Amino acid sequence: MNTAQFNQLEMLEYRAASALVAFEDRAKALLEKSEVRETLNFVVAVILAVTLRKH
Repeated sequence: MNTAQFNQLEMLEYRAASALVAFEDRAKALLEKSEVRETLNFVVAVILAVTLRKH
């Protein structure tokens, strides 16, 4: 692997890491809202109920 390829790979890795950090920050901001947490809890409860009913 030459230097140019390594630098491209390194830049791609940096961009991916930056995107993940930005996504985490947005998710944390959303979860601070009680209505979002309540909705998420409801959705998870429904998914669990449907999953457990099938077994």
